[in-house]
Amino acid sequence: DTTFIIIEGANNHYSSGNNLKNFMSSGINLQTASKKEIFEVMHSNSVMLENFVNAFIDSDKPIITKVDGLCLGIMCTTQALCDYNYATKSASFQTPFTKIAQSPEGCSSYLFPQIFGQKLSREILLENQKFDSQLALKCGFLSGVFEDKRAMDEFVDEKLDNLGKLPQRSYLSSLKLIKDRDRKILREVNKRECENLVERWTDFEE
Repeated sequence: DTTFIIIEGANNHYSSGNNLKNFMSSGINLQTASKKEIFEVMHSNSVMLENFVNAFIDSDKPIITKVDGLCLGIMCTTQALCDYNYATKSASFQTPFTKIAQSPEGCSSYLFPQIFGQKLSREILLENQKFDSQLALKCGFLSGVFEDKRAMDEFVDEKLDNLGKLPQRSYLSSLKLIKDRDRKILREVNKRECENLVERWTDFEE
């Protein structure tokens, strides 16, 4: 059985987010398709996105992320849904949603104000402000920051070893108690965010 879920990038990048061009076209010609056809495709895309985010929300296994380099968009927002988040000093984070006429996703409209506060979360989510690993650590977005990837990998390996020595049924049932309290509201927030994204994707005047 899977004990832990670890997410990391490669080549000094964690993730550049969705490839919006591919995500938006989804096999149809946006120039010739009817509004109804476009809406149906965008709705289908939103369901796929909602299911993807719900997988983070519903996971009963601890999710650990290791960020080195750039972390954009959906893979930035879903950090807040993970259990242990680590990054190198060179890591940077950004959610450039309004810059490309999109809107918050990954439950960030609900979780980011709790993590970063009302003012800073607006700058991050609405004004596309990039932030570094030190700010992320200070605000509680990250669990730890390391000089480089090697140091981060060594720490996480030791962390996994220590967690693996704990009584697993006790650990997992305790984790479930912590996460269950917010799952219903997070799923509702995720649904509303995805519905709003369909509106953004089918706003032909912006």
